[in-house]
Amino acid sequence: MYRHMGRPADAFAADDVARNLHLTRRAPLFASLGLARQGAIHSTAQDRTGTRLAHAQLAQGAPDVATATAMKVPAEAATQHTRVTRMLQEFGAALRATAPGTSTVQTWTKHTATWRRAA
Repeated sequence: MYRHMGRPADAFAADDVARNLHLTRRAPLFASLGLARQGAIHSTAQDRTGTRLAHAQLAQGAPDVATATAMKVPAEAATQHTRVTRMLQEFGAALRATAPGTSTVQTWTKHTATWRRAA
């Protein structure tokens, strides 16, 4: 419903809840339907890269590229949607562990500070 209303952030949140239900985790059919729904939401949101790409880039040893990708997340989504907030916090922790003391970490820290002021 949220996808059709043009509210992709809410659609992602509802999809996460649905995909974490016991039935969805146990039945491959329902799990695949959830992934298809998620793809449709990404399409509606015109999110071709997805908040997970940054994690993958970081895991591949590209902290600068990963940070640039993560910084494309709108401040509204980063502060008002729990799933997105949690993923970005996890990204920040992984970035600090992967590239401690680098200018990339400093850039990320300054960027996330603007979210706290906006919230």
